[in-house]
This record gives sequence, structure tokens and C-alpha cells, in this order.
Amino acid sequence: MTILVRSILYNAFLSGICRNQDPIFLIKRFAAIKSFIPQETFSNVKRFHCVCFYIFVAVNKRLEDLIENTTMVFMRYGIKSVTMDDIARELKISKKTLYQHVTDKSDLVVKIMEAQCVAEKEVIAKAVPSAENAIDELMIISEMLAKKLQKMNPSIHYDLEKYYPDAWKVFIDHKEGFVLECVKSNLERGVGEGIYRDNLNPEIISNLYIQKIDCIFDPAIFPVGKFTFYQVYLELMRYHILGVANKRGVKYLTEKISKDHLFFNK
Repeated sequence: MTILVRSILYNAFLSGICRNQDPIFLIKRFAAIKSFIPQETFSNVKRFHCVCFYIFVAVNKRLEDLIENTTMVFMRYGIKSVTMDDIARELKISKKTLYQHVTDKSDLVVKIMEAQCVAEKEVIAKAVPSAENAIDELMIISEMLAKKLQKMNPSIHYDLEKYYPDAWKVFIDHKEGFVLECVKSNLERGVGEGIYRDNLNPEIISNLYIQKIDCIFDPAIFPVGKFTFYQVYLELMRYHILGVANKRGVKYLTEKISKDHLFFNK
């Protein structure tokens, strides 16, 4: 094969990138022709690495878009009732494209749950250093979670637990690991700042807190037609903060609600 022909093949590959063709297809094309591409076709090794990096970014961007858009579909309709055909139709993509990113629906649900956990960690990572104190930290995080719960289909929690064990395990590991440690750290911070009771036990209260999370979604305790996840969660947070705050903390909470966190009074 001449250098000219090899160069044509490589340029065809680059043109595919420029036309924003499916990145999975481009990777397969690249794998097929890379052995024929001479080193002199690349201006340098860095150019080759840039191409590979572009593909990596493109694939991840497609997957991120898929996860984000499918999450919105699940939030509206629940998980179990939505088929892969429904997802492809809602996202206006082919099932072939869908299956280039996930092996099946269970894999898709796991990826979505993992993405939700990462997003929650990012929000908390920003909230902790920016919060004035432990109560402020809790209120920032609570407002974010409350808004998410407002959009959540009532069947999601049940669907995850009953039909998607791998995704459910991701949720449980996140709750019993990261969330537990966050609650415990917040309690210790509040005690250190003098706005939480100094006789509280962070380990006991943090474990009690994460056990209450599942109660929010239990229809036997809070019937869907009578209570919303949003209502129950707000009451849980009021109960939690007022249960750990001392007089100084309650005073701060009252002033903060009246100024910045009106949603807490709903």
C-alpha cells in the first residue's frame, strides 16, 4: 500500500471526526486502518495521541448525554415500565446506537445510578467548603436533594430495589459509605462550631439518619397519594437539624430560613 493511499485512509478517518460520526464506529474504523498508517503520516506522536484523546472524549460525551437524557425519562415514567425501545424513541436515537454504549437495560440503570452518586459527591464537595457552618452546609445539600425529589417518579425506589439488584447495590454502598461519612462529618463539624449539642453521638445519629432515608420512599409508611417525597424529606431534615442543634444553632437556623432558605418553611 502506498503512502498516498495510506494517507487517504487516515484523512478519511479524520473527516469522520469532523462530520461528528458515531465515535464507536470511528474507533472500529481506526482499529482497522491503524496498522496501515505510517508514522510519517502523523506530524508527530502528539498528533496521534490527540486523535486518540478526541475519540475518548467523544465516546464519553455521548455516554454522558445518554445517561443524562435517560435519567430524565426514568424520573418522569419510572424505570420498570420504560423499555429500551421507549428510551431510543425518547432520545431520538436507534437501538443500535443505544447498545453501543450499554449491554442491556440493567447496565444502563447501573451507569445512571453511578452517575447520580458522582453528581451528589460533587455537589457536597462544593457545599462543604462554601458553607458558613454545619447547619448552612446541611441546608444547601437539602435544598438540592429536595428539588431532585420533586421530579422523581414514585416508583423509582421500588423499581430499583425489586428489579435492578446491581444498581440497588450501588445505591446502598453509596448510602452506607459516602452518605454515612458525610452525615458523621457534619455532626462533628457542628459540635466543633458550637451549634450542635455537645452530648450527641455522631456515630449513632449518622446511622439513624441513613436508615430513615428508605422510610421516605416506603408507601406503607407514607402513601403516595397522601404525601410526596419532597414533603417527607423536608420534615426529615427539619426533624434532624432541630434534633442536633443547640440553642445557638436553632437561633441561627431561624434567622437563616427567614433570609435565604425560604423553601425550608414550605
